[in-house]
Amino acid sequence: MQLQLHLIHIHNITLLEGDDDKISKKIKRANEALKYYNKLYLIFFKNYKQEAYVLGAQSRNDVASVEQNINTLTSFSTESIKELKSIGSFKGDVSLKSALRQIVSFYDSEAKKDFPIITDFYIKKDNFEKLGKIMNSKKKKNITKDDVNKYNKSVKDFNRVNAKMNLQRKNHIDIWNNSVEKFFDKHTN
Repeated sequence: MQLQLHLIHIHNITLLEGDDDKISKKIKRANEALKYYNKLYLIFFKNYKQEAYVLGAQSRNDVASVEQNINTLTSFSTESIKELKSIGSFKGDVSLKSALRQIVSFYDSEAKKDFPIITDFYIKKDNFEKLGKIMNSKKKKNITKDDVNKYNKSVKDFNRVNAKMNLQRKNHIDIWNNSVEKFFDKHTN
């Protein structure tokens, strides 16, 4: 390998500039991969963070905030799915984009299908607790079996959907993280 050196002399400092060596090429590849990753990561993070706001509102039992944040997550995920269509692959590699599409589709489905079931539970729970307070001041026989069955069904639905969402969330986050690691391993070494 022939190395060309260029001397630059400034303020009594001599800099040697040579052809791209292995390290320079690796840094260049890493920079290109990082630029692509950052574009995708911003899409991921926007949805990830918005979902965290929904979950935080749920933990506070703040139904109005849950609904507001679900609407924002729906908007973000729908926008992100469209945005992903305009982003190409990285040097023919679609693995990172594909992992992002999967997790954004999960957020979209979660916002449109699963979170409304959770929100419905909180509304029913609130109504049931209000009814319970009223009934505690009256005789227990005034609580109908239908009221109890509806509440119990909403609890069962809540638990089922929440468990499903938690498992899917973990799986999609794992897929995303593994894809990021493989992407950088492939494109920076």
